[in-house]
Amino acid sequence: MKTIYQKKEELVQKTFRMMFQILAIFALPALAAFFIGKWIDTTYSIKPYGTLSILLISFILSWVLTIRIYLKLQRQYDALDVQEEEEKLLNSEKE
Repeated sequence: MKTIYQKKEELVQKTFRMMFQILAIFALPALAAFFIGKWIDTTYSIKPYGTLSILLISFILSWVLTIRIYLKLQRQYDALDVQEEEEKLLNSEKE
């Protein structure tokens, strides 16, 4: 069984990897939105509103995904904190 310290270290490493995931969550949709928006602008002659509206939508969706990732990670940290407290309580009862 892994110790609480090992689990926390794994979670820290996972958090670091998630930073790159969050970077991709913002960069890729923004890049795609830019090109799709440019196409909409030229196709329907509504420059710059097509690009701006698609960029705004991609920005909002990126934040929604980022907040969901944060909440999931926060629940994992909270669960480890609870396990750590329980382990401390059990160790103090044994002494």
